[in-house]
Amino acid sequence: MDELEFCMKSLSYLAEERKAVKAYFKALHS
Repeated sequence: MDELEFCMKSLSYLAEERKAVKAYFKALHS
């Protein structure tokens, strides 16, 4: 796996992580 592919995978992972965190806090405050 080359560096570019690794970066793309990391970025998409981070984006998913942020979505999950936002959903978690929304559920917490509802």
